[in-house]
Amino acid sequence: MEETFLTILPQLDINILGKTAVAMIDTGAEISLISEKFIKENLGRLEKFTIMIKGMRVTTANQKSFALIKRKFILGFEVQGLHIENEMFVLAGMQMDCIIGADILRKHKGIINFEEGSVTIGKRKANLKMNEQYEKEKENQEASLQINHVEQRKISKETIQERLNCREEWKDKIAEVLYQQKDLINREIRVAAGYQHTLQVDDRGLGKIQTYSVPFHYRQEIREVLKQMIEDGIIERASTNVINPLVIVKKKNGTLRLCLDARELNRRTVPQLESPQKIEALLGKIGKNKIFTKLDLQNSFWLIPLEENSRKFTGFSVDGATFQFKVVPFGLASSCAALVRAMQQILDQYDTFCLHYVDDIIIFSDTEEEHLQHVTTILEKLNENGLKLHLEKCEFVKEKVKFLGFEINQQGLEIENSRLEEIKKFPPPTNVRKLRGFLGLLNYYRKFVPRYSEISVPLVELLKKGVKFKWTKEREEAFGKLKEELINGINLYHPDFHEEFILRTDASDNAVAGVLAQIQGGVEVPICFISRILRGPELNYSVSEKEMLAIIYCVTKLKFYLLGRKFTIETDHRALTHLMTTRFANNRIYRWSLILQEFSFEIKYIKGKNNLIADVLSRKGITEKEMEIEFKILVNHMAENTGLFSVERIRESQEAEELLNLRQKIGEKQRYRGYKIEDELLIKVIGGEELYVIDRNLCEEMGRYFHLKYGHIGIRRGWLLMRENFYCKRDLGVMKAMVNKCHLCSLGKYKNFKNQNEVKSIRTNEPLQIIAIDYLSNLVKSGKNKHILVIIDLFSRFTKLYLVPVCTTDKTVQMLDKFIEEVGRPKKIIADNATYFNNDRFKLALRDREIELGFCSIRHPQGNPSERYIQEVIKYLRIKLYNESHTNWGRYAKQVESFINEVPSTVTEKPPAYVMFGIFPERPWVKIDEGEERLKQELIKVREKVRRKQERYVIKENNKIKNRVIFREGDMVVLKKLRVADGPKQISAKLLLPYEGPYVINRRFGDSYELRFRDSDRIRGKFHLSMLYKYDDNYGDYE
Repeated sequence: MEETFLTILPQLDINILGKTAVAMIDTGAEISLISEKFIKENLGRLEKFTIMIKGMRVTTANQKSFALIKRKFILGFEVQGLHIENEMFVLAGMQMDCIIGADILRKHKGIINFEEGSVTIGKRKANLKMNEQYEKEKENQEASLQINHVEQRKISKETIQERLNCREEWKDKIAEVLYQQKDLINREIRVAAGYQHTLQVDDRGLGKIQTYSVPFHYRQEIREVLKQMIEDGIIERASTNVINPLVIVKKKNGTLRLCLDARELNRRTVPQLESPQKIEALLGKIGKNKIFTKLDLQNSFWLIPLEENSRKFTGFSVDGATFQFKVVPFGLASSCAALVRAMQQILDQYDTFCLHYVDDIIIFSDTEEEHLQHVTTILEKLNENGLKLHLEKCEFVKEKVKFLGFEINQQGLEIENSRLEEIKKFPPPTNVRKLRGFLGLLNYYRKFVPRYSEISVPLVELLKKGVKFKWTKEREEAFGKLKEELINGINLYHPDFHEEFILRTDASDNAVAGVLAQIQGGVEVPICFISRILRGPELNYSVSEKEMLAIIYCVTKLKFYLLGRKFTIETDHRALTHLMTTRFANNRIYRWSLILQEFSFEIKYIKGKNNLIADVLSRKGITEKEMEIEFKILVNHMAENTGLFSVERIRESQEAEELLNLRQKIGEKQRYRGYKIEDELLIKVIGGEELYVIDRNLCEEMGRYFHLKYGHIGIRRGWLLMRENFYCKRDLGVMKAMVNKCHLCSLGKYKNFKNQNEVKSIRTNEPLQIIAIDYLSNLVKSGKNKHILVIIDLFSRFTKLYLVPVCTTDKTVQMLDKFIEEVGRPKKIIADNATYFNNDRFKLALRDREIELGFCSIRHPQGNPSERYIQEVIKYLRIKLYNESHTNWGRYAKQVESFINEVPSTVTEKPPAYVMFGIFPERPWVKIDEGEERLKQELIKVREKVRRKQERYVIKENNKIKNRVIFREGDMVVLKKLRVADGPKQISAKLLLPYEGPYVINRRFGDSYELRFRDSDRIRGKFHLSMLYKYDDNYGDYE
């Protein structure tokens, strides 16, 4: 138990077998305890009377940590001459000698009198020890009561001024504005107007969930909290049959907060993936404004009312009485989405001078007079919509404010001093784990460091598999250089979108880098830095190719700033100044030049000594952090995912009872059966990969996060995603149970049917060796488009989706050229026999591009490997469009493409994007860029996995076939008919005969057969076995 909890509770002296012990009285403890240390030092002779018990988990007063108790004694002790016998459980690491809990107090009618400082047990009264900490706590409570009393009084401008965080000369004006909108800061809880949140829940079988008992010593306080929540309109009495467990959270000020344990409800709720704007887009709007105000909403989630029919799902019970929430409660997965949607409706119309991220609001202006007008407008709007401010946390009319982890001023952004101190004090790492921690911390702020990737090369070298950790002078210098660059560094400036941007790029033997700059006030200032290490084959590029890659990487990464406006590219490689006018023999550079065609720019040559990247950029005056931290800050601010992947959360997970025994077995050895402990974290080593060990509860939370974030992925793909960084003993079972319970997945999945034909696989050994293409066609119109061209690389499983208005040969060739620009030129394409593929123009277009073309059998689309991926695309779109208009499918197509490419394939067990490009997708946890690990080695592993998977699949599927059908030349067959209705001729497709023929087998092509007409040598076509049925010539007698 924590000392801060122990020292504020009353104590008394008791006598145990002649030894004096200091006992703490804790009415909240259900059992009485004695410390292991006191037993060993004073009562060692009692060890033989130990009663062993099955491990019992005891939660401490702070509700966060716990201990495991494995033994107890029946002990007698005296209080003021009264002899008491009771169970005393032995707790290791306890600071007090013993604790007298509620079990003894109930048994002997114990009464505590805090005013007298005494306790009566039985009929004996004993004096209590009240220490200074208790007296301080008492004073704080009295002060708190006085503050509350002040708040109850009528609000005046004077009381508002006292609470303002504002420059002295502005207090009167701001207080006047707030006084006019005083409902914003009164004590009463308010409910926002104009938006109600609705829950879409699969309520089949949803009822009472196993609840937790309410601690006895909290019950009176909980009754008071419930009463206040009813008065404030937060909850109401109800007769709902959905009862969620209640969690009691003790706030920093000592008061209680009631929260729902809504895990089961969240599992059954249709996700609402409304999210805040990207950080880079938000901060890019601030511009060169000089005056800032930051507002903080109070009880922000309680501001959003719940739609009446949704309230029944938020029920909970206390002492047999049932309640339900009238507003969005803490704990719902969609709480953040509800607040974001409400804030968008209220404030998005003012985005020229006001930005919001969840419940953080910033107002910015160029002049003080203009700022007062802006603040007044926003406060009026917030008040009009029923919101409430936490006035003490607001900052008014400042030249510098902290917002989303940044310190923002007129010029730009800075790193918070607390983080700089943390980096400054970071000691040289002594092992790989600590090095990863250091690089992970700096990676968060890498855009403040020019040439970050190049400087970090000696350190990243140590992350290679099989490299012994050896701290050399070169690595010590790189370690110090990174810290120095960040600590002494650079301040980035806000972009001015009315001025032209300058992009300066450079490349070295092992890295590319760039800086985005502008001329502001006659002086060149930096907007942001970017860099990355060269990977795999890139290390062998020529000088021109590396310099060109630097440009491609920078314009792609900085697309938010550059697309749609004229800018200048400056390079010290003269050959690139003729980039847009030269015919390139090198296909790679030619392909890259096509990517640049969507940008409007001019390339200028500068001498190497004038290249800002090599010279000026190393000086103070440049910075960018707007783009880098987007997702990491999102994780920290979104309520449903806060800290899910943090080291603190992992460490807390590893304190679970299921992992305690494992940690004890490892003990001092530090290693045990593939497990090890490093930096106090339990790690599982599998195939050379180090994975964090987590308990089942955290595994379920992560699994649900992956399942929802990546579009309801399946069991194995979700499991592979988790195994990139985490390990739980039953993680595959957890994913299976979760996916099987998913309501949307049960409605959206295709059912598998048995195959009756021999299975064969298409062998491929490298990316772009073979791709398959097909159309997902005849969708309802979304914008101008009605079809999706699906292109899949059969080795990596990398997929591209192109939206098109029509399915034609010309459009197909146009999209194929786009694929070649973005991904590369394939060697072979497999398609079905559709007219837009099987025609002379398409064949000629592929011949010009040196691409081979192959077809699958007629009327057998299953022979096209793209068919399965089309079904996957349909599944994703069905889930995305659940309860939405089907005309919105175009909005989600690119997101579906990302889901497919970022999640590990079940065949390669790697993300398709990684296998194709060697770039690992961004994850919500920190992942060090292992650019030194050549893609060639990974492709060897992937190739072997693909080969084994294909062989196992072929054997497994073919073993299922009991009666394989094989036709011989000359056999008679009938062909499954393509039945089409014809309204004018009054022909119904369902009433047509299902087969046509008979035909004669002319030749066999694997599982396909060439058919000829019965009475001539004319060929009918080539058809798959599944379309044919044996024909008995005797049928003709019964026509």
